[in-house]
Amino acid sequence: QTNASKVDVVAHSMGGLLVKQYILDNGSGKVDTVIFVGPPHLGSPDSAKTLLFGDNLGMQFVFSFLNPQEIKKIAQNMLSVYQLLPGRAYLSSVGSYISDLGGQLLDFSQTKNFLSNRGVNTVLIERGDAFHSDTLDHFTTGGVHTFVINGCNTATVGSIVHKKERAGDDEYDLHTVAGDGTVPLASSDAIDASSTHRFYVKKTTHAKMPSESGIRELIVQLVSRGEPETLPKRI
Repeated sequence: QTNASKVDVVAHSMGGLLVKQYILDNGSGKVDTVIFVGPPHLGSPDSAKTLLFGDNLGMQFVFSFLNPQEIKKIAQNMLSVYQLLPGRAYLSSVGSYISDLGGQLLDFSQTKNFLSNRGVNTVLIERGDAFHSDTLDHFTTGGVHTFVINGCNTATVGSIVHKKERAGDDEYDLHTVAGDGTVPLASSDAIDASSTHRFYVKKTTHAKMPSESGIRELIVQLVSRGEPETLPKRI
């Protein structure tokens, strides 16, 4: 419509993974700038929480009728939920996100078995693993101008501790880390360090980030070619 030779992309959440996959598949010739907002670059333990015992997907204020147990049922066959599971790079750089009854931190293979043994879709676990290829999780920005806007101090699921095992009613503890309430900071900030400008937002939540006052203004400045060195690193 604009006859422009390149576009700027603002990508929230999983949209960031899709933009990276597009560039890997098609090259960066038509992309000038990418602004990642709360990107789960290496995945998010919150997706494992959804598969194990449900979630409201951060939309309880918009859709108050959402039932976490119904979301759990639906999620079992949603490929996107499995593509958001922490990949191998998450475990190698951030660490294990599930521990079993004995307190053992599970490696990637053990994590897959743990989820499979609880009725999680094994085929989709494999497809999610394939999605987090080395090229995607170790993506380099090349000639693309890249910015990432991270939530940095909202409690976020960082690990799931299996506490008790009872027929049909396991018990878990959730341990939290810094992030945006859905994506840990260690995942959202995990992108090519040499050519990425980074911004950190306090007191925000993942679902609201694109419409958050301050973040919207920052995005406008960036796509308007505001010099990143003159912009605040923390909002």
